[in-house]
Order: sequence, then structure tokens, then C-alpha cells
Amino acid sequence: MSLNVMRTRGPNPLSLDDDLIDQILTSLPSFADLQSVVVSSNVFYGVFNVRPSSIVDAIAHNEIGPALPEALRACRYRATDPWPVDGGGLAPITCIEARSLSRNAAVVKGLEDVFSSRYKDRSSRTSKLNFTESWRFHRAMYTMSLFTAAFPGNELYRERDVSNIQRKQTERTAFLTRFPNDELLGIYFASRFLVRLLRWSVVAGQGTELWDRRAYSAWAASFSPNLIWSIYSKAEMLNDIGPDMEEASDNTLDSYIFPSISTILKQRGAEDDLQSVSILDENYRHQDKCQMCNTVRGRNLWNETSASRLCRVA
Repeated sequence: MSLNVMRTRGPNPLSLDDDLIDQILTSLPSFADLQSVVVSSNVFYGVFNVRPSSIVDAIAHNEIGPALPEALRACRYRATDPWPVDGGGLAPITCIEARSLSRNAAVVKGLEDVFSSRYKDRSSRTSKLNFTESWRFHRAMYTMSLFTAAFPGNELYRERDVSNIQRKQTERTAFLTRFPNDELLGIYFASRFLVRLLRWSVVAGQGTELWDRRAYSAWAASFSPNLIWSIYSKAEMLNDIGPDMEEASDNTLDSYIFPSISTILKQRGAEDDLQSVSILDENYRHQDKCQMCNTVRGRNLWNETSASRLCRVA
């Protein structure tokens, strides 16, 4: 799939109107499907040749959904970018960005499935989040991708200069201050979910010793969603990823994201909102019952949809 092509239109042996072909192309669910279609038919390729930007934009909305603005900001961020990050505004989506959006969307979808199974419906391996819950989750995940890229944890844990620690903390707080309370709460709970998922992956694969090292959970909050998904789904080891926590600074690690969010909400008089459900419309996790004995087990309920995770722990 390329946007840098000659915009010519050849004969149409299918006798289909160009606008109809355009509607077919813009209704495809993913960039992978778009590529498969345009390389398999000269007619469809010809229409794409003439209208690449509008078709690519439509596919991006189809595959990413309403969290596309956040996904684009995360995808387009570079360390040299000025603040605030605006995601490139209305700039056309390039081929490289399309591939990156697809990869990130697959990660976020996988994390959503795990989140749904853990916090909403343990009877299903795939997400049972409704449209609004799914949008909140995706929006928070893409924002966390941007946040962890803008403030890399591997730069933080080596820091010893108090003034630099305070300056970076101020920068992170300034970044988070731009978000309204509902989005800030989504970021907070998404971060907690990611840390818990990473903790489970570490304990399941390597036991509790590595995780129990001083301040590890605080530093783990700086892991990107893509990295945590890779560790979880591929059972990767953390020996070459995590720092030597005995050499880490508590002041740096403990202040990565959670205290900033708490401080902002307190300043807004909304600190009690941290006790709310946030991403989900209501608290589902304590309602799951065993189908054999009808006992309410909540998050401790294991069945055929979650047995593989129990086996990894064993």
C-alpha cells in the first residue's frame, strides 16, 4: 500500500461505479484488508490510486475507532517534538503510520480482552466491554503509550540530582494537567491494570523474588503498554529489561505517575473520584459465581476461559 503513486484511473471491467468501489474500500475494517483488496484487483487499486487520503483516513477510523486522535498522537510522537504534542493535526496518515497504528491497535485489543476477562466477565476470552467502556480503555492505553514514550523510565531510575527529579516530576504533572478528570481517572486505572498485569507475568514466569525488589512496582508503571503486552503474551523474561532495583532511587520511582494524578485531582477537589470505577460503568468483578457450587468468587473464579493463566502460575 503506497500513497506515493500516480493518480491515474484505467478502464473498469467490473462495470462498478467509482463511488461504489470507494464505499467498498472505505468500509473495510483494517489496513490489512485494504492492502489485500487493492493488490488483488486493478480496478480497486485504480480507485485507491485516485483517492488515497480519504480511503486511508476512513480505514484508520474503522480499525482504531473513536480513540484515533490519541492513537495518532502516540504514533507520531518523537522525542524532539515540541510540547504540547498535537499528533500532527490533520496531516495525512502515511504508510509507516498505518502499519504502526495497526500494530498498536492489536496490542490494545489484546489488553482489552484481558482487562474485560479480569474485571467484567471472566466467562469470556474476548472483550465484553460496551462501546463507551471500550473507548475509555483504548483512549487511556494510547495516552499511556504517549506518556511512557515522552518520559522513559530507563532515564528516571538512574537520576540522582534532586533538582532534575523535581523538574521531571513537574513536566509529567504539567502533561497530565491537560486532561479532564474523567480521562485522568482512566489513565490512573489503566496504569494500575498494566502494573498488575506485569506483576502477574513476572510472578508467573520468574517467581516473587524479582517483583519484591524495592520499588519495582513504581518503576513498572513506566513500562509501555506494548512492552507489557509482549512480556505477558510471550512470557518474556525481565532480567534484561528491568533495572537493578537496589541501585534505583525511591524518590524517582515512586513519583512516576500515580502521585501526580492524585495531586491534580486533589487540587481540583476530586480526590474521592479515585475510589470510582472509572473505565467500567459499574463494578462487575465481585459478581462472578462458580457454575458448579454457585459461590461468588469474583476475580478468584477460574474456569475454562482462564485456566491457561492458572497453569502458567502453577
